[in-house]
Amino acid sequence: MIKRVKRVKMLKIKEEDLQYIYQKNEKKGVIMDIQTFEALMEMLEDYEDAEDFEVLKNEETIDYEEYRKSRLKRDV
Repeated sequence: MIKRVKRVKMLKIKEEDLQYIYQKNEKKGVIMDIQTFEALMEMLEDYEDAEDFEVLKNEETIDYEEYRKSRLKRDV
């Protein structure tokens, strides 16, 4: 997992570190080094995990024993 310091550093990607792909004078793509790409992908994954956590923490929960009993009844 990327340390927080590296995450903050990654947010400050400089324009000169990126190479753009143009089509008809419009930016259509970006070329970046693999370390930057992997760090961005990991940051995105962490962000998605945090979003999932926010959704799940508000969901109704059930006691494990109750869940187990209900599953055993269904599986029989």
